[in-house]
Amino acid sequence: MNKIRVGIVGYGNLGHALEETILNEPNLCLVGIFSKRKNISSSHGTPVFEKNMINYFEGKIDVLALCSGSKSDMLVDAPDLARHFDIINTFDTHELIPLELEKLNKISKQAGTLAVVSAGWDPGLFSCARAVFFSCLGVTPTCFWGKGTSLGHSEAAKSVDGVLDAVSLTIPNKKTLKLAKRGLATAAPKHSRKVYVLAAPNEDKKQIEQKIKNIKHYFAEQPTTVKFVNKRQLEQIKSFSHAGKVVATKTTEDGFKCNLTLDISMDSNPSLTAMMIASHLRVWHKLKTKFKNGALTPLHIAPLDLLETDEMSSIKNFM
Repeated sequence: MNKIRVGIVGYGNLGHALEETILNEPNLCLVGIFSKRKNISSSHGTPVFEKNMINYFEGKIDVLALCSGSKSDMLVDAPDLARHFDIINTFDTHELIPLELEKLNKISKQAGTLAVVSAGWDPGLFSCARAVFFSCLGVTPTCFWGKGTSLGHSEAAKSVDGVLDAVSLTIPNKKTLKLAKRGLATAAPKHSRKVYVLAAPNEDKKQIEQKIKNIKHYFAEQPTTVKFVNKRQLEQIKSFSHAGKVVATKTTEDGFKCNLTLDISMDSNPSLTAMMIASHLRVWHKLKTKFKNGALTPLHIAPLDLLETDEMSSIKNFM
């Protein structure tokens, strides 16, 4: 079978990590990287093009992997590109996924393209765990993220005028986590955010702080602390490590207690996210044959769909 021809849109941390991943995949061919930034190059020799050149590659790329930020760029890129290409993204604004899915489904069905939405580790892998845990126990799982660097929240903070760079740490509430493991509900916040900001000279830091804290879907709904640092301090804080848990606990009427937990940790958030994308890219021909067109999420995709081996071999290996 011919290699699956892939294009990367966006060349930040995730774009770089996905490039490394694809170059080590024997069944994937990286056609090029498309960036809104000018005069950048790849250390691996991958061709890098300005994003406005992407339509010249229609018919020359099987699927585009969107690695731009969820807060703004991806909301524009996904519907625009889905009119001409199959796409996959890691859109991570949980509250907006139903609307985004509905919008892309309409566009993709009209265009005859396929769009996989939110195929990261959360949403994505954790979404599947939440669904399975709920089906088993009948209780809504609780999710915790961190302690670690949130790429999406860091990008959201950097989008504020006057911010040169920023790192957003997600910190789980240990007390709330203990209660969740015991199956006890609480109104206490599950997380707090700590945002380290490098501000441009002479900017109003108080105003920057308020703008960050008021960003809907990112900071407005959770306790957030903003701390201003210099460039050297921010470089020392920067890290790609992250972690997360999905927890579901139920106690039956006769006192039987069951706890289901998915616990992950990673040294590099971009690398794990890139591997999640690649797991779908490897089997893109299979997904295209099964689903044909429209938009779907990892919840629509069966585990067997993500395996390159035939059905019986997969069953022998994993059952």
